[in-house]
Amino acid sequence: MRHVFYNLCHPSQPFYEQLSIMEVFYCLIFFYFLAKLLFDFSASHSTRFRKTQCAVYGGTAWLVMALRSPQNGIDMKGYLPMFEHISRFSFEDALTREVMNYEQGYVVFNKLASLLSDNIQYFIVLNAAIIILIVSHIIYRYSTNIFLSFLIFVSFGCYTLCFSGLRQALAIALIFWSFKYLTGNKPLKFAATVLVASTFHTSALIFGIMWFVKNIRLTFSRGLGALLVYSILVLPFLKVLLPIISSWVFDDKYSSYGSDEGGAITMAVVYSFVFLGSYLLTKNDARPIINTYRWAILFAAFFQFLGLVSQGAITRMAFYFSIFFCLFIPAVLSNINSQTRPYINTTAAILFAIFFLITISSGYLNIVPYHFFWEYGWQNPLPLSY
Repeated sequence: MRHVFYNLCHPSQPFYEQLSIMEVFYCLIFFYFLAKLLFDFSASHSTRFRKTQCAVYGGTAWLVMALRSPQNGIDMKGYLPMFEHISRFSFEDALTREVMNYEQGYVVFNKLASLLSDNIQYFIVLNAAIIILIVSHIIYRYSTNIFLSFLIFVSFGCYTLCFSGLRQALAIALIFWSFKYLTGNKPLKFAATVLVASTFHTSALIFGIMWFVKNIRLTFSRGLGALLVYSILVLPFLKVLLPIISSWVFDDKYSSYGSDEGGAITMAVVYSFVFLGSYLLTKNDARPIINTYRWAILFAAFFQFLGLVSQGAITRMAFYFSIFFCLFIPAVLSNINSQTRPYINTTAAILFAIFFLITISSGYLNIVPYHFFWEYGWQNPLPLSY
């Protein structure tokens, strides 16, 4: 993402041209803030009110994902033709046949989805619905600020990934779902959900480590010490070990994934800053869920720091942990006194919105220029090149 920050100061296109190719995303952010203003007129904290908020914010995010052209998302040129191909499989083939580097659970999912239709736009709509429904459910259940949670989800990378990396996006959604089993101390359901997620993207297995650390209190001194030891002592060894581990565990199936070393380190610093800075507001907050969030953010920083020593997809494993920013940051800000909290929340929301618009304006993952699927010339995915 280093180019993202460069583009802020040295835009490659005039503002009016960027607006024309990003108008859908500007409208999405504008609608979020408008809905927030309208919701603020109600002082309700009822279950129905929270569900309505999730339906509005989640539904809007889903529409933007669902109505996009098949050409929006750099990996769609592989996923969509393969969906059509897998739709012609028998169930036996779907269970046993190797398809590119896809995990078998994802192949079976494609086959099951094709029972209703083999239309590629339907497949895009279905993937978007599954992801947003899961995210909305967990935000509804755990968030202390639904507006800010959805805005962070949209702004901080996970939503962007959903436009392109379908397999990992589905795996991340399932990992997010497993959170209620993690916090509810249901080991079998948690393990089963993580295992199912790994049949979409093997890397999801890494989230299993959360079960073993969630009850270890992560104090400021322990967190700072872990970051220092990891960055100074552990990273040099990982530079040697990571290629071996990747080859052994993942059979190099993710070796072709791109990476951005500058962006990974930038995000690692941001994650670390948020992680350490959160103690200023939550030092007296002994809730187990806050401790669990802290572990997730710490691991997210760890995987982002791997951009220093690896050029593969290893930093994308941070998404399994960084998605919890959308719950963690509102929980942290809820500790601010009620008089200043609205101003801090608004400032945070504006910063996240700006970050999102800058990020996608760089052309990251081929999400812009955004086009609707019915636009002439944009109805079919780009041809797959080998």
